[in-house]
Amino acid sequence: MTFSKKISETQQFYRLQSKTSHYAMKHWLLDQVVVQSVLNLSICAVNVLVGSLLKAITVNLSLLVLIILILGLGLYLSVIGFLIGILVDGDTISALSMPLSMGFGVLMIRWDTFMSGNGPLIESINFFQQFFPGYYLFDIVQKMMNHQRWEVSLAKYLLSLLLIIVVIALLFSWQQRKIKHLKTIHVDM
Repeated sequence: MTFSKKISETQQFYRLQSKTSHYAMKHWLLDQVVVQSVLNLSICAVNVLVGSLLKAITVNLSLLVLIILILGLGLYLSVIGFLIGILVDGDTISALSMPLSMGFGVLMIRWDTFMSGNGPLIESINFFQQFFPGYYLFDIVQKMMNHQRWEVSLAKYLLSLLLIIVVIALLFSWQQRKIKHLKTIHVDM
């Protein structure tokens, strides 16, 4: 949500820059994704280093796979944050930051794994969660801990990450049509 607010507050500058230079909005998104990736990788590196020094974690292939998957989830959430920042003003983001954070948090945890009795509410939440990568990341972690095969969950995780690309393409197309329509109206006046 902090990232969304930053994007919302600086978007007018980048919109102006995209109109007066070759720095398009897609470059801004790419630059922001790179910055977020470096930040997330730095945080992971510090955590792994401290965990290793304290002998709380062992660096192995499973840990490296999980770090890569978590970084992918971080990119996913960064892109969603970017979209929220572009589509919603800063004051609205401030007002909705807690509910949105809680909502995304609910999507990251498999409730059916620790709730006794899976009633209709848990089943409906579970169904909805399957459209988001956190559901499959949680599944991958569980299967790794239980030494089970997790390749199918990995494929579903990657597919759910790719779904955001479809959403971005649709939103970008909608935004371009809206801008083109506004330009047509302005020219007709």
